Amino acid sequence: MKSDQEQTSRYYAYFNYFLAIQNLLNTLYPSGSDLVQEIKKLPGYKRLQEKPGVNRARISELLRNSWFTWGLLEEIRESSSLTHINSPWSFVQSYYAILTMLESFLIAKKQPVHLKHANLLRTVSSELSSSKSCFPAPWSCVFDGDPKSNPFQLSNYSQELSLSNPLKSPDNPWEHYGLFLKTTRRNILNQKIQQWKKREKRKKIYSLKRQSLLENISPTTIFDAMYRMRIRSNYQDIDSFAFGVSAWGRMNGDSQKFHRAVLTLTEASLLVFEVLIARLMGKKLMIDEMKKFASSVYGHPIQKKILEHSEMLR
Repeated sequence: MKSDQEQTSRYYAYFNYFLAIQNLLNTLYPSGSDLVQEIKKLPGYKRLQEKPGVNRARISELLRNSWFTWGLLEEIRESSSLTHINSPWSFVQSYYAILTMLESFLIAKKQPVHLKHANLLRTVSSELSSSKSCFPAPWSCVFDGDPKSNPFQLSNYSQELSLSNPLKSPDNPWEHYGLFLKTTRRNILNQKIQQWKKREKRKKIYSLKRQSLLENISPTTIFDAMYRMRIRSNYQDIDSFAFGVSAWGRMNGDSQKFHRAVLTLTEASLLVFEVLIARLMGKKLMIDEMKKFASSVYGHPIQKKILEHSEMLR
C-alpha cells in the first residue's frame, strides 16, 4: 500500500486534471447550446450524411446503455458520502457511458466496431485527428509527439504548452489538458517498451527502436486518457482514489468537486455524440429515442437534462 502522501499526491494530480477540463469546457461553451452550435459549424459535421440500412436496434440499445450509466453518475452527484465511496467507480461509469455512445456513433456511420478497447480507441483517434474531423475542441486536440518533449504542442491548438507538474495550478486550463494527454501517451509508450524488453529479453531499448514504437502509437486523445483513468481507478491505483482525498479536502467537498468535474466531461462528450448520431440517423429518430428514455423509470435521474439535449438537436 502506498504512503498517505503518495496517495494524496496522486489523487490531487487527477483532481487537477479534471477540474481544469471542467473549467476549459465551461469557458469554451458556457451552455450546451454553444457546444451544439460549434459542432454544426464544422465542415466535418456538414459532410456527415444519413446512412441507409444501419442497425437502428443496436444503436438504440447502446444509447440506452449510455444514458443509464450517465444517470448513475447523476444520481449520486449531490451526496458527499456517496461521491467519496463511488470515487474509484466514477471513471469506470464515465468511460463506459462514453464508450457505448462512441459505438453508437460508429454503427450510425457504418464503420466497423471492434470489441477490443485498443482498437476502438485507435478508431476514434483517427476520427479526432483527421483534418475532416466533426469533433470540436478540445476533443479534436490530440497529442502525437514525443512525451519527452517540453514545451510541447497539441494538434489543432496553436499555443505551446509547458506544464510538467499536475499539482501546480496555472491560469490556462489547456496546460493541464495537454499534460493529461502527454502523460497518457508516456504511459502507453512505456507499456510498449516493457513488452518489447520482455519479448526480446533485454534490459535497455535502443533509441531507434523506441522511436519506432512511438511512431506506431496513434495520436493520443482524451478518450485514451479516460481509458487510463478507468484502468487506474479500478485496477492499478484504487487506493489513491479511495483514500487519497485529504482530511481538509473531505471537509471542503473535494470528492463532490471531483465527481462533478468527471460528470461535466461525461455529459459534454455524450452531447457531442448525440449531435453527430442525430445527423447520421435523423433528428426525429434521435429525439424520439431521447424522449422515450426520459419518460422511462430509468430516465428519472437525467430526465430534465436529456430533454434539454433533445431540444438542442432541433
